[in-house]
Amino acid sequence: MLHRATLGTLERFLGVYLEHRAGHFPTWLAPTQVYLVPVRENHFDYTKKLEKELKALGIRVENDLEPINMGKKVRKATIAQVPYIAVAGDREMAEGTLSIKSPLYGDFGPRPISVFQNGLLQEIKTRDLSSFIRK
Repeated sequence: MLHRATLGTLERFLGVYLEHRAGHFPTWLAPTQVYLVPVRENHFDYTKKLEKELKALGIRVENDLEPINMGKKVRKATIAQVPYIAVAGDREMAEGTLSIKSPLYGDFGPRPISVFQNGLLQEIKTRDLSSFIRK
């Protein structure tokens, strides 16, 4: 009898890798790379515009437009282990920034949108395993 396990090795590798990383994929490999969290409904237009910009750059982004509070949205993104959670409120809209959080690396505070986009693209392009914001 012949036995072929062409995908068995790959499945074992993915299982070991996921266990080693505690379920956190690096940014370039994550299904959703950025999770946008508008604080209130009047911030929806701002995050929709950002979502379009990020998608145009090839970044996988999800925009949470549910009418629930910000804490629940951030918790949902943390459970989903999205590499970057970008919160947009009144201050961020006025300054043209995003407040960046990461389940792995903590809270980075407000960052200009262009700096965040460029750093994120560089991290994805180089397939870096650490956060570009920490550097």
